Amino acid sequence: MQPVIMIVDDDPHNMHVLTEALKSEYELIVALDGETALNLIQEGETPDLILLDVMMPGINGFDLCQRIHQFEHLASTPVIFISALTDSDYESHGLSIGAVDYINKPFKLSSVRARIQAHLHWQASFEKMTAISRTQQKRIADIQHQSVGTSAQSDLDIYQKIFSNASEGIVITDPEGLITLTNDAFKRITGYSIDEAQHRHINLLDIEASPDFLHETLRKAKLEGYWSGELYSRRKDGKIYPELRTISAVHDTDGELLSYVIVINDITTLKQNQAKIEHLTWHDALTDLPNRTLLLERLESTLRYCTRHQMLTSLMVIDIKNFKMINDSKGTTVGDHVLQQMAERISRLLAEDDTLARLGSDEFALLLSPSAHDIAASSRRASEIVEQIHENMQTPFSVNHEPPMTLSCTIGIVLFPSAEETEHAHSILQHADTAHHQAKNQGLKTLFFNDKIGRQARERFALETALQTAIHNEQLRLYLQPQYDNQCQITGFEALVRWQHPEQGLLLPGRFIPIAEQSGLIIDLERWVLKQALMAQQQMSSPQAHYPISVNISAKHFATEDFIATISELLSETQANPGLLVLEITESLVIENLEAVVEKMDVLTQIGIQFSIDDFGTGYSSLVYLRKLPIAEVKIDRSFIASAPNDAVDAEIVAMIHKMADFLNLRTVAEGVETQEHVNFLSERFPNMLHQGFFYSRPQPIQQILDQLTQQALLSST
Repeated sequence: MQPVIMIVDDDPHNMHVLTEALKSEYELIVALDGETALNLIQEGETPDLILLDVMMPGINGFDLCQRIHQFEHLASTPVIFISALTDSDYESHGLSIGAVDYINKPFKLSSVRARIQAHLHWQASFEKMTAISRTQQKRIADIQHQSVGTSAQSDLDIYQKIFSNASEGIVITDPEGLITLTNDAFKRITGYSIDEAQHRHINLLDIEASPDFLHETLRKAKLEGYWSGELYSRRKDGKIYPELRTISAVHDTDGELLSYVIVINDITTLKQNQAKIEHLTWHDALTDLPNRTLLLERLESTLRYCTRHQMLTSLMVIDIKNFKMINDSKGTTVGDHVLQQMAERISRLLAEDDTLARLGSDEFALLLSPSAHDIAASSRRASEIVEQIHENMQTPFSVNHEPPMTLSCTIGIVLFPSAEETEHAHSILQHADTAHHQAKNQGLKTLFFNDKIGRQARERFALETALQTAIHNEQLRLYLQPQYDNQCQITGFEALVRWQHPEQGLLLPGRFIPIAEQSGLIIDLERWVLKQALMAQQQMSSPQAHYPISVNISAKHFATEDFIATISELLSETQANPGLLVLEITESLVIENLEAVVEKMDVLTQIGIQFSIDDFGTGYSSLVYLRKLPIAEVKIDRSFIASAPNDAVDAEIVAMIHKMADFLNLRTVAEGVETQEHVNFLSERFPNMLHQGFFYSRPQPIQQILDQLTQQALLSST
């Protein structure tokens, strides 16, 4: 039977991610708010573990946690908070009211799974121990009742049979707490034999508990019949161990106290597992470095210290260039060893108070301890560390029997505190990350964050947020650019997109497509284009003419699991002809995973869809892989067409591509045909090549294209 997990989160996206990740291993109960969760519990739901968002409307996570634990059957159910709040005070409060763990957003699913498994295992072990303790105590109490009036030897025989079968330490004391009997397991756990323990008070094991506390445990057991709790005890050899102790009071038929039955469990292993979970909460499993959560906490403390003492320091974001190639070509085991070596190398360069953390994948963050009062000194110290890191990277990395690898890294740096009044740990890390990405884009080894970069980052974020709205609020516009044969007849169209921004006007793809690709919005955007293009295809079709429409597909979109299903659904919804749909993919997409790509392409070509290789010649052009692809067309990149009429090398490249395509019976489309010179060159040398470019037509709104086609049809019919 699968463990039952309740997920309470008001964010549908988080709910979807968590349920998709956990549904194969657990039975799930979901609630989008605290009130719904309470209603489900009152109706009888009994989850084994609860994932609980903190910030929710109505009943927040903290209040809900306390109310859940008021239900007797859920009093010990583990609750894990999941929240974007990273302040240590929030975490401390959550743990103080009964949560067992605290996971920060954005979370790693692997970490969430690991923590769930660990806490479920720990809870199951704890419950098993408690249940066994209760069972043993009941058996002993029952026998003691039965033994009243029998001989002492008979009592001892009965007790001995029980003790010999018990793995828990069992102690019988008199009403004063003096030990009268122990079992073999007690000796194994504590080191004390029956002779050494007999007639001594049970507090011989305790090291921290006061006599008053021990007296209170016995008094509570006497009045209520039972007491249970965790203690630290000392073995005979002086070693300390954590113990789960349960005490039951045994009374005779007149209610007179006869004895106490005490069951002890050595929970060292459980505590060690708990410590491992705690360590993993704050550290990276691969490198044992602090993780993002611990970094942010230390960063917040450093910011407060610098502000109070008017000091400056720096934060860096570091990654290994082309690390993905190492994983892809040599395997993740080699990649993991490289990351471990990277962590060790940088750590050796640092002072004791500096913090090196792993953010994820091949990204590290380095927080330098405050040591300067001015910008010049702070930036100089940061630069010295950066130079040492770059110099250290020149020493090749050696992993097992692999050839030595010489690697390099990119570093983004931010000095802080800045003049921003609202500066906090997250914004500082974001600034360092911005500088890091800017350095990568510019091909630099190192780049300091400055106000200009910060403004660009904020503008980009605003544009990304607005684009998300634009996709669903009819702000996008479908444009089509015709393709022509050498007789100037339209043979098809390429679907393009524009953004009618409510404030900035009509935006060209260069402004928002890169943002869409990096943010993941490209998937929704391309699906919008696909649907509009298929609808346009229906509008343009006539008995006299059928025009194929090409749609660009990104690698990220093509890689989605539901890509084929989405295409099929859109075709069904629009009733479009799949034979007139051309999907344009890039060479880089094909090279990354040739077999998987071909498998998907084959499924789609079987229903009539055609494929085109876009920007051919700019990537890994190869006849070997081209022959394996079920494609119908190649598009020659505009960079070759631009200079081909006057450059013998580019002209030969165009000729080679066309000859290769012709040999494979593929259509060839020349992109970027912008002048009469281009037209003359292409028409004379490659009469069957199709043309696309501004010379013929700029991309136009769909309605203009429809009007032109209607006009042409009228002219041809007269």
